[in-house]
Parts: sequence; structure tokens; C-alpha cells
Amino acid sequence: MGFAVLLVAIPAHAEELSVDAVKEAGLSFNAGREAFDSEEYEAAAEHFERADELAADATALSNAISARLKADQFSRAATLAALALSRYPDDEQLQASAGELVTRAKAELLTVNIECEQPCTVLVGKRLVHGEPAASRVVFLAPGRHDLRAAFEGKHGDSKTANGGAGAEVELYFKPFREEASGPALLPDTSGADNASSDGFGSDDSWTDPYDEGPGDQAESSGGLPPGVFWTGLALTGVLGGVSAWSAFDTVNNPGKEAVEEACRGKGEDCPEYVDGQNKETRTNILWGATAGVGLTTVIIGLALTDWGGADEDSEAARRRQIARHGTGVSPWFDVSYTGASLGARGRF
Repeated sequence: MGFAVLLVAIPAHAEELSVDAVKEAGLSFNAGREAFDSEEYEAAAEHFERADELAADATALSNAISARLKADQFSRAATLAALALSRYPDDEQLQASAGELVTRAKAELLTVNIECEQPCTVLVGKRLVHGEPAASRVVFLAPGRHDLRAAFEGKHGDSKTANGGAGAEVELYFKPFREEASGPALLPDTSGADNASSDGFGSDDSWTDPYDEGPGDQAESSGGLPPGVFWTGLALTGVLGGVSAWSAFDTVNNPGKEAVEEACRGKGEDCPEYVDGQNKETRTNILWGATAGVGLTTVIIGLALTDWGGADEDSEAARRRQIARHGTGVSPWFDVSYTGASLGARGRF
């Protein structure tokens, strides 16, 4: 399902909003529209959500839902749709489209129904769920285990764990548990309080993206090698082939057969020029052999050992997120000496 992109300005319909807030919301809305038109859907969603945060508006929220769907971020779109249902009960068109999306999400994702003792904001891992503080909300997550925390004005809240498969529904109740002497309430607490989750928010697990990137994206990995290994092997084969060709050319032409015969006439095989030529020939043979070996290994990796079907990695947006979170890259290196060569790769996938 999709939402129409409504190219209108955000109205200043809330008396308590400042002129500056409405102005900034309008700028964010326009930036979202431009990003959407450029097919930069994740960036568009962030702009629309920022506009909605500054000046809550049905159009901005609807456009954010559309952008998240276009970015293959189904659970985020569904969570925004649940927010739209609760916030705009009289908007029939939005109720119909958001309701359809929420119904689908309840069948395909983990539904987390959240109740707070006081209006709260919610974090999943270290990601803040979009929306103003509320006493109740619905969050949709990929099937699996997720750490959630509520934050109250001036106070930290409980940390809970939601765990379930597709179609499962979890009820969580949050309450504040202490006053904060200083510092923002949304900072994750790693003090080890009794009601903190077992993993804690300081663990590496807390940085994983709790949302799926489209239905079916949570399939188990096949256990094959990442495609980057194949492409690295292909690059090494090309580099090594080029070095081998250079070595062959150097062997034939430097100093050349005639020059060797002239310099070594009557001197036998101990002649320095002859020994130099033999060493270069050995070097070239080693390089060609290494090129063939790396090339054959690369073919085997590509045909039999590479996992070409990784769900999230099929998405360009997911690839960018992976690079942003963890860093990725492989750079081939090689070293050619007078009598041989060595090669390898460094980096991480």
C-alpha cells in the first residue's frame, strides 16, 4: 500500500507553537519533499518526521509513512501508522490507509503494546521511537528479541525486553524509577539497576537496528561468504594479472636476449646478466601461477561459496547503514621482489 505525497505547506494550527518552530517545520517538510523526489527515501522520512516533531501535522506524518515504505522500512512505517491512528481519529482517509498498514503489520511483525505510568517517550535499543510523549503507544518490530526503555520528563524509566515471532503481541508497562540529578533523561542508563535489562544499553547488542527493512528481511543467513570476498578475489586477480604481464615484459626486454648473449659470451651460466634473466623468468612464472590460483579460487568462491541472497544487503540503503555503523572495506596489497611475489587483502566486510 502507498500514501500520496501531498505537496503542501505545514499549517500553523497549534496556538502554542512558536513562529520559529513552524518556520523550521516548513523547511524540514520542503527538504523531505525534495529528498522524496530525488528517491532518497530514508532521508525524506527523517525530514518529514522532523517536521512532524516540530509542528505535529497529518500531512507530514503521512508523507513520513510513505517514505519509510519506499525505503523498505516496513516496521517503521507501521509504527508511524499506529501513531497516525491514535493522533488523528477524525481523518477518514488517513484512518483507512494507516489502518490497512497496521493490520498487515500485526500479521507479519512483532506488536509491542506499551503503557506508561506517565506520558513517556520510548527507546528501542538506542533509537528513539518517533512521537510525542504519550501514556500508551504501539511499536512494531522485527520478530525476535528487543530491549526497550521508557523515558519520563526528568526521570529514567524501566527497561524491558520484548521477544516474539511474526504475529505475536507483547504488553509492556513502564514507570519511572528514580529522579535525575542532572543530565538529559534520555541518556541510556548503565548503572546496573535491578530492573535493567540483562544485556544493558552499553552492550554492542544495543546498537543493532531493531527494525526490519521490509517483510521477509529477517531470514536467517545462509552461512555463505559475503559477496565482498568474491569481489576482492576478482580485484586481486586483476591486479596480480597486471603485475604478471609487467614482469613478463620486463623479463623479455630488460636487458633483452641479445644484450645477455653479448655480455655473457664465453662466461657460462655464472654470468650476472644470465643469472638476472633467470631470476626474472622465475619471478614471472611465480606471478602467473599465483594469478591462476587466485583466479580459480575466486571462481569457486563465486559459484559455490558466496551467499548472493542476503536479504538486507540487497538494499542499497541497508548497505549504506552497514557502512555507517560498522565500516566496511577491503583493499588488496601485493609486494613484488626480485625473486618472487606476495599478495593478500586487508580490511573487513
